[in-house]
Amino acid sequence: MEVLEDHAGMLTNYEVYELVSRDRADRVQKKQGDKQLHNLRVIQSQVIRHLEARGTNLESREFIRECFGRLKNEPYLLSSDEVLHIVNVLPKSAAEIHLLVSNCSERLSDEQVEEILELVSLQAPE
Repeated sequence: MEVLEDHAGMLTNYEVYELVSRDRADRVQKKQGDKQLHNLRVIQSQVIRHLEARGTNLESREFIRECFGRLKNEPYLLSSDEVLHIVNVLPKSAAEIHLLVSNCSERLSDEQVEEILELVSLQAPE
């Protein structure tokens, strides 16, 4: 894996999971046994385990597109960063939404917060 442009954008946990899993599989397939790569393999394994424990491996690109498509537009008008946090955290309560969205009580009604929770719960992996 090669970094083409650093800071080109932020990644969702799902995208990180995909990249790390793919890179790890490529290295295993190529049987790169270099001792210097041992630490990288350990870190990759830990990242993969952490993200799988959160259910990230069960998400899909369609789920992420759906969240970004709906939450960045009317009536929510959330920023990309806010949607990214929602997709990564998968909030289960209104309190969590209020932590993730700036000035949430001023920008979103209680009904909109509930709609966001419903969207996330319907789309999120079990």
